[in-house]
Amino acid sequence: MNSAVICNPAFKKKSGLVSDLLRSVPEDEIMRLERLGYIENGVSPNGETWKLTRKGVEYRSFMLPSRSVADGITDWILNKIVGFRVSL
Repeated sequence: MNSAVICNPAFKKKSGLVSDLLRSVPEDEIMRLERLGYIENGVSPNGETWKLTRKGVEYRSFMLPSRSVADGITDWILNKIVGFRVSL
C-alpha cells in the first residue's frame, strides 16, 4: 500500500476526468483510493469523472504540508546568493 499516491500532482486539481487521471496513476491505485473514501467517481456528459472527497483533501494537505514564507526566503537565498541547489 502506497499512501504517497495521493501526493501525485494529478490530484492537485481536486476533480477531473478519469481518463486524464489514468495517465498519471495506475487503475488499481485509483480503485484503492476510492475504497478508502479519498475519491469518488461520477458520470458526466464528458465521461467518467472523479473528485477528491473532503477526507481526501484533508489527507493530501496532511501529506503535503504548506511551506512558510521563511522557507521560501531561505530557499531563495541558498539558490540565488549561495548557489546551493538540492534535488530530492
